[in-house]
Amino acid sequence: MKIIKIALAVLAFAAGGWGAQVAAQTAVEVEQRAAVKELLDAMNYKQMLSQFSAPMMRQVMEMSDQMIETSASRSKLTAEQKAEARNAARLATAKSSKAMVDIYNDPKIVEAFEDIMARAYAKNFTIAEIKATTAFYTSAAGRKTLTIMPKMMQEAMPEIMAVIAPRMSAIMEETTRDVAAQIEKSTAAESPPPKK
Repeated sequence: MKIIKIALAVLAFAAGGWGAQVAAQTAVEVEQRAAVKELLDAMNYKQMLSQFSAPMMRQVMEMSDQMIETSASRSKLTAEQKAEARNAARLATAKSSKAMVDIYNDPKIVEAFEDIMARAYAKNFTIAEIKATTAFYTSAAGRKTLTIMPKMMQEAMPEIMAVIAPRMSAIMEETTRDVAAQIEKSTAAESPPPKK
């Protein structure tokens, strides 16, 4: 009986120590999560998320226009057909743009983003570092950085895309040729042999 009491006492002590350790970890996690949420709020991340989609979609629209021009010159589309294709592409892009903005405003996405960022910050920064970053973003220089950054990205995006666009166009052209060749090959394989 005495051995059982000792064993139970050891188990209770171990469980108590483990429970305290879990409680301590949870307290740190709660503090980190709160610190990250404060940082994200200081960075006005919800607005930043929705702003990132607009310049990207404009560039996609411009690339779409270029692709239409390229394919129109190959297939000898009329000016009316080009305009129709361009309008169809713009409508599709506008619809995609709205869908992207809706995604960024979805509360479930916002919550998931906060959770992901909380874990990422917790893994890479101490609570003190997170709080220091928050202090920067709530300072005059930090607020200016947050205000100017989207504008800077918008200004830089055309130049970035000018560097990337030729390579992307070349990839799209190659992909278009490959798909056309595959379609032609599979069509030829499916066609019955000519009758003699």
